[in-house]
Parts: sequence; C-alpha cells; structure tokens
Amino acid sequence: MTTAHGGTGGFIVDVSSTASLFRSPGEYVDHAAPKGAVDTMTLGLAREVAVEDARVKGLWPGSMETDMHASGCQSGRVERLASAIPMQRGGQPAEVAEAIAWLCSNSASFVTGALLHVSSGR
Repeated sequence: MTTAHGGTGGFIVDVSSTASLFRSPGEYVDHAAPKGAVDTMTLGLAREVAVEDARVKGLWPGSMETDMHASGCQSGRVERLASAIPMQRGGQPAEVAEAIAWLCSNSASFVTGALLHVSSGR
C-alpha cells in the first residue's frame, strides 16, 4: 500500500531499557551497553525512513517484575530498588505490552523517533 506521501508506511517498535540512561554501573552495564545501541538505531533509523511514511519508535521499560533478575543471580532486585522507583514498585510485563500496543496503533500514527518511558517516572 502506498501512503499519502508515496512511501510504503509501516512501523518498528524497539524495546530498550532505562539501563541505557543510567548506565547501570556495578550491576547491569553489560545489559545497558547494547540498549544504548538500540536507542541510537531507533532515533537514527526513524529519521532515515520517515520520508517513506515508516515510523520507528521505542520504549524504555524501567525495573520490571520479570525473570531477568533471577536469571542474573539478583532475585529480589526490584523489591530492593523499590524505594528509588517513584511508584514504589516494579512494572509488570503487561504494562509494557500495553505501551507497545499503543505505539503500534493508529493513535500513534504521528509518533516517530521517540522513546517512551514506561518506568514509573524514573
């Protein structure tokens, strides 16, 4: 399908992490570094393909209640850091999924080159 500007449209949603913002020294620097690359790719690619009506956007999940911490030998990390999280709790995977669904929807049709914080304001 050709869009109003002659492009083919479509979208990409990248999932990064607030670790790329905080750099996560001493805990998850190995996780933060590639997420920084995802941020760069998201923002750069968005500018490259915008003329084709393609949208590239992403999100920064904060501390989430997932198995990632347990698999990294840091079970209980989210609870330990809760006092530093504005909402005093970790996020749920469903909350990230809802944000991705919005970024994929027509309601976000004018959003590109943006990274959405899904991080309780942190």
